[in-house]
Amino acid sequence: MLVTDAKKQEILQAISQTRSLADKATIFRIEMVHGNCTMLCPGGVEIEKAVISALSRFGEERVLTIQPQ
Repeated sequence: MLVTDAKKQEILQAISQTRSLADKATIFRIEMVHGNCTMLCPGGVEIEKAVISALSRFGEERVLTIQPQ
């Protein structure tokens, strides 16, 4: 599924207020319209790549926030 630049930038901007986007993370908490989930990325992954993956996997219309842990 393609991810629009607007939604990706909205989420990345929110994350950048508390974390550097150059950081890697292994756990991402994803708040969605109908509940929450946790995405695990063993070994760590760049935050921007994880955001694109989550939006693509879960559907950007369903994802509200993504928080690297």
